[in-house]
Amino acid sequence: PFIGDYLSSASLSTSDYGSDCSTLPIERSGNREFSPSDDSSMYVSSILRLASEVPTDYAFNTDENIAMKHENVIVICTQCQQQIQDKFFLSVDGRHWHENCFQCTTCENPLSSKCFYKDMKFYCKTCYFSCREFGPKCASCERLIQSTDWVRRARNYVYHLACFACNQCKRQLSTGEEYALQEGNLLCKQHFLELVEGDSGVSSQKAKTKRVRTTFADDQLSVLQTYFNRDSNPDGADLEKIATMTGLSKRVTQVWFQNSRARQKKWHQKSEGDNEDSQRSSVGP
Repeated sequence: PFIGDYLSSASLSTSDYGSDCSTLPIERSGNREFSPSDDSSMYVSSILRLASEVPTDYAFNTDENIAMKHENVIVICTQCQQQIQDKFFLSVDGRHWHENCFQCTTCENPLSSKCFYKDMKFYCKTCYFSCREFGPKCASCERLIQSTDWVRRARNYVYHLACFACNQCKRQLSTGEEYALQEGNLLCKQHFLELVEGDSGVSSQKAKTKRVRTTFADDQLSVLQTYFNRDSNPDGADLEKIATMTGLSKRVTQVWFQNSRARQKKWHQKSEGDNEDSQRSSVGP
């Protein structure tokens, strides 16, 4: 049986990746070690260590890049393989770097105090989220969600704005509208009730023949009206652009402009008729 919950639709917002990761505070320590998990993505902070605080009998059990000379510990940089003689150096998961040698695996730019860790490699934020393997994906289309995309959230799922639609009628769900959610699949209230009640015969036939009315959110109407004021009859390329911005289909966007032009024309005709009546009244018999 289908099991779903009624939830208030999530507010429109830009995607926020940082909230999906674990954050560690920046610390300065002489003997503190951080061991991130190899099988999960973490938003880690580099740990500054005082080289002068490393004791002469300090033992490294797993790092092959640490050489011993006489009674002193010689710390070797993982990147350049040179001895670290600086006052400060970076140490993560038993490995050590000069501050300038701690680089993004992809772009090789020096990392700031924060970076992303995955599979024993470190990435800057830009490279991490541009990688299709690591970045968050839409629960509907399973495509990568870019940092500039508008998204809607429902529980633990994230959707592109255009993908936040009923799985049955494909109608995009609006802010504040009730819907059902099961394993990432969305249903509008009407189709959820039909499935729960088991009325798959008459109700399904009515749903197929009944015209589905598109509901526009306030933010969508704002974008549409702004572009209509600039150009009431946009070409195909502009329609595609507007559809992408609003999360609507190109066909729905085109129909909205057609209806708006018709309303505008009707209003102008009515205004002209009212002006003519006013002029005739002022002239008199």
